[in-house]
Amino acid sequence: MSGMFTTFAALLDGATCAVTPAMMGPIDIMDAVEKYKATAALLFPSQLQGLVREMQRTGRVLPSMRSIVVGGSVLPTSVAEAARQAFASIENLMNTYGMTESCGIVTSQLKTGKPHTGTDVGVPGAMVEVKVVDVVTGRKLGPHQTGEICYRNFSAVKSYYKRPTETAELFDKEGWCKSGDAGYYDEDGRFYIVDRLKQMIKCMGNQVVPAELEELLLREHGTEIAEVSVVGIPDSKLGEAPAAAVVLTEKGRMCDRQRVAQSIKDTV
Repeated sequence: MSGMFTTFAALLDGATCAVTPAMMGPIDIMDAVEKYKATAALLFPSQLQGLVREMQRTGRVLPSMRSIVVGGSVLPTSVAEAARQAFASIENLMNTYGMTESCGIVTSQLKTGKPHTGTDVGVPGAMVEVKVVDVVTGRKLGPHQTGEICYRNFSAVKSYYKRPTETAELFDKEGWCKSGDAGYYDEDGRFYIVDRLKQMIKCMGNQVVPAELEELLLREHGTEIAEVSVVGIPDSKLGEAPAAAVVLTEKGRMCDRQRVAQSIKDTV
């Protein structure tokens, strides 16, 4: 859906759209940007993270790039900050939010009128209503209260084809689409995505957010950890315990792995 939207947006804006292979590594992305003198790109957070890391390693710069749009999953603050440093010429780092079922953008930073830093996903798009509700009671929540993000718009799907059970789970009794994503909004009406509800770790009766732990580890151990994914694993005492799978940087691979593992445990 996002690829089709980007293509149409480029056509409406009178821009040239370079369609590249789906499975491109950081070096391939840099080569394509330099070849086509691209001024804007749509990337997943993991792609942006890998691209920034490769730019830092090689010293390559992409001076033509002006705007980067990120979507598909949570963008860690540390990755957003690293991207703004790596792309000295960048004017906007825009984090958008939508899903296939919405058939369009749910929230966007285009309407905020403020600098696009990538830390939030903006405000509701045109003809879109968004609210945050308590997962258990369905009660509408206020600013900075984390719950499930729900939305209503004219373009959302009406049902899943021949899947009545899944369709019933998608909508609440008032016709709002339940995104399955945990998030909140601030006093200015900007929305923030926390994580997928199904990925939340239930530890000792608490809801632990994997993305927050991933952000913490990247921030505190960025010289040793290139990528990290936190998941919940069964634990007889805790119910679920957070477990981190990490990809080490070149510097991290030169360190004693037991020391790195212990350092991560001490941080958490």
